[in-house]
Amino acid sequence: MPTNFTEMKIPVPYGYLSAKVWGHLKSDSVRIIAMHGYMDNAGTFDKLIPLLPDNYYVVAFDLPGHGFSSHVPYGTPYDDNTWALALKHVVEFLRFDKFTILGHSMGASIGWMYSSVIPDHVERLISIDQIKPITLPTKDSAKAYGTMLTAYIEAEKKYKSPQPSFRFETALEILIMAHDGFGVKINREAGLCLLKRATKTSPDGSGLTFTRDVRLNTLLGQLVATPTLRDFYSSMKCQMLIILGKDGINDLTNPDIKMIHDGHKATAKNFKLVTIEGDHFIHLSYPEKVANLIKDYISPGLAGQVGNLSLS
Repeated sequence: MPTNFTEMKIPVPYGYLSAKVWGHLKSDSVRIIAMHGYMDNAGTFDKLIPLLPDNYYVVAFDLPGHGFSSHVPYGTPYDDNTWALALKHVVEFLRFDKFTILGHSMGASIGWMYSSVIPDHVERLISIDQIKPITLPTKDSAKAYGTMLTAYIEAEKKYKSPQPSFRFETALEILIMAHDGFGVKINREAGLCLLKRATKTSPDGSGLTFTRDVRLNTLLGQLVATPTLRDFYSSMKCQMLIILGKDGINDLTNPDIKMIHDGHKATAKNFKLVTIEGDHFIHLSYPEKVANLIKDYISPGLAGQVGNLSLS
């Protein structure tokens, strides 16, 4: 697929969702909607998508409050409903009846949620270094939610404050350090892919300001227990490919992760989990390997050999 893309704006009640589109839509196109991870943007797929076949039509959009997409209205928090509704708006705009979801991290979790509640439209779900979102034991969820409410009110107070501007190198360093603060590391090259949509020129032209909504620091997550999540996912009907980084965020010996993994394996059609060298951002560090796995999963035999893999 060519490296060039087109920009698309998808209308939503509070503005628009900004998307990068690769390929040309034809009757035989493999239709893919791609979603990035928390605090990232559609630039996360810049290295991966151009390596996919020419008959793929990929729409990678910035989630609300991320990248170049609109922020939700003042006084409205970000939660799981925000992401599900955003994806539904994209699907309705594109008029897709059947499609594949490609998600990295939180993007994959959004895909599982959507595939559970509207299962007949999703043909495949391809997850990059994610098996499940955060879950909590029932006894801990009330306290955690109270903490999030308090934190959200504090973030809301900052929303209308002027945003500081930074020089290019400083902004890049902040972006990289922010990921490190969440326990995941990205290198400079990956940071550059994300920075293009994570910043914009400041109003006075003196530097760069970050585009993301400051309220994203305090998501009001609908924290549920792992068994509840497993049961929720049981209505999915799609095929599923999970690509994990050996040094990523998923520990398959963790009981909660194993429970959801086993649920995916029992529910999904043509389930495959693959572990390759790399970290949480394997699609930026090893895009060729990830692209080959996707191609071989969607069209078996197309990708050929992709090196030493660990399958389960």
